[in-house]
Amino acid sequence: MMTGAKSATWHVPEPSEIISHLRTRLAACRAWLAIPANAWLTVLLVISLLARLSALDLAPMRPEQAHWLATAHQFSPAASLTAPLTTTAAPGPLTVLIGGSIGRDGDARGAIALLALLQWIALAALALSLNRHLGHVSALVSTGMLGASPWAIFAARALSPSSLTLAASMLLLATLLSAIIERNGWAWSAAILLSVMAVGNDPGALALGVLCLGAIVIYYDRVHWAAVVVGLALALVVALTTDLGSALLSHLMPALPSTAQQGYVERLLACIRQVTALLSGHRVGALLGPTEASPLLTYGLFERLRQGLGLLVWLALPWIAFQAFQSWGRWQANTRGHGQTLLALWLWLPLLLGPRVDVEAAGWLGPATALVVLPGAAAASGLLVEVIARELRQSGLGQSIWLTVGLGGLLALALVANLYAAQAIPRMALKQPADGYGTPYRAWLHIQDLVVQGRSQNGADQLWVQTSDEVADTVRILWPEAIALRDDSATLLPAARPGLYLRWDDGPGERGPLERLGAQEVGRVAWPTGQDAVVLELRERNVAELLALANTRTEAHFDAGLYLVGYDWPPDAQRHKPVHVATYWTFANVSSSDRAASHTIYLAAIADDGRQAVWSGPLALDGAYWQEGLLLRHEIALELPSDWPDGPLALYAEVHRDGEPVVLLDTPIRGQEITASLGTVTID
Repeated sequence: MMTGAKSATWHVPEPSEIISHLRTRLAACRAWLAIPANAWLTVLLVISLLARLSALDLAPMRPEQAHWLATAHQFSPAASLTAPLTTTAAPGPLTVLIGGSIGRDGDARGAIALLALLQWIALAALALSLNRHLGHVSALVSTGMLGASPWAIFAARALSPSSLTLAASMLLLATLLSAIIERNGWAWSAAILLSVMAVGNDPGALALGVLCLGAIVIYYDRVHWAAVVVGLALALVVALTTDLGSALLSHLMPALPSTAQQGYVERLLACIRQVTALLSGHRVGALLGPTEASPLLTYGLFERLRQGLGLLVWLALPWIAFQAFQSWGRWQANTRGHGQTLLALWLWLPLLLGPRVDVEAAGWLGPATALVVLPGAAAASGLLVEVIARELRQSGLGQSIWLTVGLGGLLALALVANLYAAQAIPRMALKQPADGYGTPYRAWLHIQDLVVQGRSQNGADQLWVQTSDEVADTVRILWPEAIALRDDSATLLPAARPGLYLRWDDGPGERGPLERLGAQEVGRVAWPTGQDAVVLELRERNVAELLALANTRTEAHFDAGLYLVGYDWPPDAQRHKPVHVATYWTFANVSSSDRAASHTIYLAAIADDGRQAVWSGPLALDGAYWQEGLLLRHEIALELPSDWPDGPLALYAEVHRDGEPVVLLDTPIRGQEITASLGTVTID
């Protein structure tokens, strides 16, 4: 029997021990909050949290957000099992986060709240790290600038890679401060993994990976190499699962020619101006475009205060570089400024690298380089404020309570103005279209309510949408079951079923087919493109009644499952003007392969001498939507030159699957049924 060995026992804590531990932690928190600077830091963090999580339905919704929302919906557990995937790419971090937080009804507010909360957690981690390693002033100033910046708040609530890029940048800076100053080994693993995930989310944020590598090279004597190996192994797994290599290569390929382009300095200065604007809130009112802004938003004093914050950032950039150079000159001393050196690296490495590799702007937030630099610029500005305050105290000016209160009051007023702008701009965009900000999500939700109202009124079981590419993704995420038409040249007719339409109108104009059929407007919502999103309902009509709308009836059957049942040739067709021919199509026995394939429609007018005027293109309804019983009216424009010969024209139609050889349109009708003769027509 071995002696002296202690047997390991598992101790289950008693309730009294748990209560005692909680009391100890609570006492520690109270002691921490008893320090005024810590209490003010907590207040700033609470305000920034409320600013990001309030009125989530006013988050900006632009085509970019619609695209990411529609893509993420495909990977959502709540997505319809019958909805086909439109992408086979591996889902990235943003897709996974959004897809996992979309509601069963497609409500995106959960995803918006999640991204906003993630950015706030990153901000809180950075604030506590700066408070611990660089001092109270740097933590307070940087938290105030980042927490109240309207651009940062908009980024936190925008469903785009920019949201995660800014959060990852703040979290990585906090992690590297811990790794370098505290020699925290696991922080090195977290930094490597975080930088790779950030680049996988947005290849434009390559600077984060370069920053992590630069920190390892410069602070090699403080690196825990075992932790680095663990981080690299985890990062390799992430890179392989997200297909990071091909995404990064596709981003860098357009940047290679830019190394020979002129204007490097101009692009560098433009990036710095964007950083100062993001932090100071300068020119945030430009998001409203022609929309009339609130007087408080455009008040001159607020803009001057924002310009003052921007000037502080401009001064901090060269100052932090000088501080890092001065500190690194004492590289043998244990007291060298690790924080200043890291901030200088954080600011200038991406700024110098960005104009070469960041060739595309990330929407209205600017290039990804600006988002990467933002936390470092805020921290450097805080350090500069601390130095200025110390110099004022030493000179005697800082002893004046009025000067301290005055400068602090101006800084607080600037932050309040930014918070007001962050809350006011979405509400102004909701009242009037704002091209810069986009459509607040509340407008999209109102459209959903209008659709529900229309369905309850006429019992429609489908939503028919006339849309364009820029809003097509919006339609897919709001109504996955909707049947989307390519443009306004086509109309689905309510044959033996009621119709419910969503379309985008330019305003009062000529009455279209829907109005002539007696469509009733359910409601409309202003859209930032200058159009109105309109919901229309049509009562059910007899099939024979609708077929009678075609001036000429045909029975052309094509082997793709298409039937051309009629057309309207305008009686006033002229040679030198486009001839608008309305064609009527229906569908039956459409195979699954034809639903997945692309088809090209040909309509040709052939003169007696063999000359042809041909229109070719896709049908206004994609094959995935071809359903038995639908009746489609598609208007086609034929171009007839002014020297077109006199006499009747023979009209032909032909349908081809893409990739098949195109046959002459005037060949006899064959058994495969891809060509049909529609009769003869005349022109003036």
